Amino acid sequence: MHTETDINDPAVFSELFKRHSARVHSIAYRMTGNAEDAKDITQDVFIRLYQNLYRIVSDIQAGAWLNRMTVNRSIDILRGKKNRWSILIDEQTESVELSHSCPGPDITLERKETHYIIGNLLDLLSPNQRKVFVLRDLENFSTIEISEILKCSQATVRVHLSKARDKVKTALLKRYPGITDSYKVKGGNVK
Repeated sequence: MHTETDINDPAVFSELFKRHSARVHSIAYRMTGNAEDAKDITQDVFIRLYQNLYRIVSDIQAGAWLNRMTVNRSIDILRGKKNRWSILIDEQTESVELSHSCPGPDITLERKETHYIIGNLLDLLSPNQRKVFVLRDLENFSTIEISEILKCSQATVRVHLSKARDKVKTALLKRYPGITDSYKVKGGNVK
């Protein structure tokens, strides 16, 4: 990606920021459930990237490094706070959707309720389960990508994901039976 002479080139850093900042913010937001924490984490992660830019040799390596840093920094924030989940609203999606379709109050309320429920369910997960669940089921990373981000085996990812999904499913069925009426439960998964 770069040579020794362009390590401190602002263009290299700027390009990495353009390519990866939205994903970093999204992971941080989903992990912490707080827009301000997500902004702080995003800023902190990119400051650390700038300080370690000389170690990064490719965009793929930068992406994996950023994702791992974001997850770890998010867990650090969560460890320092209790009962952090509140209503989650994906601000980027909201602004894009609002500018195109202006959803009514019923749709907006439904989104808030859904995000609130997801936040409450994520509270039940251990840090490792939360990392894997957020990366796989909310951010759509593959098992291989998650194992690279978290520096663990694919089997470990699958175990944490299975346990996380079981906890989420059990809590969803117990706490929110009205929501699950419209879903069928097959093979241990809510679909």
